[in-house]
Amino acid sequence: MSRDTKPHVLMVLDSAPEEPGTLNFFTMWVADLLSEIQPFCSLSLFYPVMSVTGSFYRLQYKEGGSIEHFFTYIPPKYASFSETFLNASMGAVFSALLKERIFSLVHILSLRNHSLEYPAIAHTAGLPVVLTVSDGWLRHSLRYHCNGTFPANPIKLSNFVASPFSLLFQSIEDRLRRHRRSWWFEEVGRYSSFYNRGTFSPVDQETLQRRETAVTEMIPYIHTFHFPSPILYHACYEGIVPSNRLFFMPQGIPISRILDNRPFDIQRGLSFGFIGDIIPEEGIEEMIDAFSIIHERGLPSSLHLYGEIRSNEDYIRRLMRRVQSRSVVFHGTIDHRRMRAVIDAIDVLLMPARWPRPDSWLAGQVMARRKAVVASNETAAADLIKKNHRGVVLEKKNASEIAEVVTDLEIDRRKAYYFMRIAEGNQLVSIRSNAEDLYALYLSILQQYSWEQEEKTTLFRKLGRKRKVRARRNP
Repeated sequence: MSRDTKPHVLMVLDSAPEEPGTLNFFTMWVADLLSEIQPFCSLSLFYPVMSVTGSFYRLQYKEGGSIEHFFTYIPPKYASFSETFLNASMGAVFSALLKERIFSLVHILSLRNHSLEYPAIAHTAGLPVVLTVSDGWLRHSLRYHCNGTFPANPIKLSNFVASPFSLLFQSIEDRLRRHRRSWWFEEVGRYSSFYNRGTFSPVDQETLQRRETAVTEMIPYIHTFHFPSPILYHACYEGIVPSNRLFFMPQGIPISRILDNRPFDIQRGLSFGFIGDIIPEEGIEEMIDAFSIIHERGLPSSLHLYGEIRSNEDYIRRLMRRVQSRSVVFHGTIDHRRMRAVIDAIDVLLMPARWPRPDSWLAGQVMARRKAVVASNETAAADLIKKNHRGVVLEKKNASEIAEVVTDLEIDRRKAYYFMRIAEGNQLVSIRSNAEDLYALYLSILQQYSWEQEEKTTLFRKLGRKRKVRARRNP
């Protein structure tokens, strides 16, 4: 393909990039990326829209804008767990879409609410596939217990599954076992009993194995796997994704959001903030306990938690009971359009995750706004801290360690101000460089794919000629 010809890329998303009211950092990064990559590529988007009414599984087209939007309505809950990973209806919609336009390449940024059949369908249509892996969704067997550890044996749970009988049993179980264990699927990203089924409605081992098999069978049809961080690859995918098909690219941010230099003189206690999912795997309990220690020490620091608090009220009530000071405040979720205002309202971002978080978009945004970051080791945010010296990396990830870091920054303001110094443009990955790197990857894949197709065509022609010769010799 000539560099003068724009590749037409079909991007598969799990929701519309401009969807309002969501606090999804990956979606926010995608929205930034789309605005930068437009000069390099012709873009079409395909994503599902959840609806309680409407015509499900019909290809729809949304007019307007320079980027084509294709979507389909899907139900908010599926009749069976199998439909969350092998959905023939979604596969049919995707096949129909590939016949609507002449695409050069398919870039799947998320397979959630789609079907694992997509790469094979695209391959059959003669299109190479890039798959972005930003969490552990593909590895269903990898799930975290509420203490942040991997369970030794698979637990039979499901998500997006509901029926009148299962909901009845679920309500009975909720009453009988108020303090039962809760589990969190990384693929859902939400600590919620709605997604986590109890003993009355398990998913059988055969279904889980079928999902694992579907993931394994999908891999040969994917040309390149994009990971935002090597940490996630080594933690979850090293055994199943071939190393010769990897492409590592951290999440960039718009350089225009970097603040100019200004003097710091904070006349109050430092404001520490958490922004994201209110779930155990993000270290919420450890942060609350740490600020109980801070309160006992008489320090003026405060903790502000921004995230959904209505989706799992039982867990939130338990968190509230742990709070021993008014300096810990739950603000609820925020609209993504208020993200910058929230970042500007805090001094230090806390990210004490218990899992290998691969996203660096939020940490980059915070550093660009001249705030310090405190993050767990073995995360992409920790790598950013080490590279730019803009915060503290947690090793133990417990309440005592967090309390010591907060105390140190509160007492030694010079250290805090050093972390908040001016952010130079070359310190942070830009979203522009993401767009340029992806464009270069697309061209490389298309050139290689074109060469491979020519080789196959040549081979088939040679084999055809040999068969004709043999046929003439042996009439």
